Amino acid sequence: MGAHSKTRYPYEPDEVFPPGNTLAEWLNDRGMTQTELAARVGLSTNHTNQIVNGAAPITPETALRLERVTGTPAHFWNNLEMSYRSHLARCAEQERLADDAECLKQSPVDELVKRDRIERGEEAAEQARTTGHDPVTASTPPKRRTVG
Repeated sequence: MGAHSKTRYPYEPDEVFPPGNTLAEWLNDRGMTQTELAARVGLSTNHTNQIVNGAAPITPETALRLERVTGTPAHFWNNLEMSYRSHLARCAEQERLADDAECLKQSPVDELVKRDRIERGEEAAEQARTTGHDPVTASTPPKRRTVG
């Protein structure tokens, strides 16, 4: 049998909700207020509100406190938080890379290709993401690169 090449299609949801949404649903289902939850987990009402609204992260310590009150394992809260923050970071990176790609449009790509400094190929933002190299600001690329 020959080797099979698997194509990977990463799952990237269009919208991700802060873990506080899950916590808000839990509160609603039990008829508990944020103030009551804050008192039970030992946080200020303001901080609890920030968690519910996604403005403050659920730390591992807070996840343990939530576990004691909600009965939901701390790793569940930690995973929700990690997924949410990773999504936010990915979105911020995509915005930054889009800005970098815009700069590339203004750079002398044809001249750089002609001088064998870069290769034409992949989309510029993807190149910047996968190599971590910014061809616009670097005076000497670490290796020959492919750009869009």
